[in-house]
Amino acid sequence: MLYWQGDLDMNYLWIAISALFPAYLFFSFQILDKTDFLLESASFILLTTIYLFGRTTLEYTVKLGLLSLMICESYEFLEEVYQFQSFINSNALVDIFVGDVLALLGLALIAYGIHNMFRRQRRMAEIEPLTNTFNKRAIEQLSKKELERSLRYMTETSMILVDIDHFKQVNDVYGHQVGDRVLVIVAEHLRKQIRGYDLLARWGGDEFIILCPSTSQSEVEEVMTRLQKSLPLPIQDAHFDVTLSIGGTTVLPMAENQFERLFFQADKALYKVKNNGRNNRCHFHDLSYDL
Repeated sequence: MLYWQGDLDMNYLWIAISALFPAYLFFSFQILDKTDFLLESASFILLTTIYLFGRTTLEYTVKLGLLSLMICESYEFLEEVYQFQSFINSNALVDIFVGDVLALLGLALIAYGIHNMFRRQRRMAEIEPLTNTFNKRAIEQLSKKELERSLRYMTETSMILVDIDHFKQVNDVYGHQVGDRVLVIVAEHLRKQIRGYDLLARWGGDEFIILCPSTSQSEVEEVMTRLQKSLPLPIQDAHFDVTLSIGGTTVLPMAENQFERLFFQADKALYKVKNNGRNNRCHFHDLSYDL
């Protein structure tokens, strides 16, 4: 709190200094156009304030853009000081660079930085922070887009559900910190085994979901096989192995409720695995009973 207060006081000090400089010019020199001078000075102080209070949160490109505009504004109000006219007007290239090029560069940097900040914020809203995978809301939205694409091109889409076996016992016996470590390790394992265009998300609790666009039954079964190949996964300081139950399905494109259909079938396949002892995989179309 003391550090924050000191930082805040320093911000106010620099803002005061930025205001004193044009004020000194205004009262000490002859100003050609007082209205323009005051407007440019106010813009300079405002940009300085934004820079100072946003320097810990703004993207560095935005900060560079603000600095560029601050230089431009200081140059603009210096142009209104009569005593500086001969110096400023003596070099047309400097006037073009500082007055025009630097201003355009500053605006471009700010626009680019704001774009990156919004993109990063959007990305953070889509990511489940513990496992660094998509969250439930994001996978539903991304799946909708992929399924619309599969309908346009009439390609098959597959889905995989992955459940960590006996995860509740891990939390109960070893604690939630070990349970969180298991979730992270499983997420890393799944990410390494799926393909670059597959979509991985933590659906909730100890369950993960993988959407596999343009993927046939034989192809998704290969993915499911890889997901189990490297198991069990050892956890340091905990005497147990991590095993996974995996259910998958493949559907042809349809106009409505395709996500719900995929999830229902993959969940049925996963239930069959869990009902038969876990630590296995099953594709919906390999089920031995009628659903």
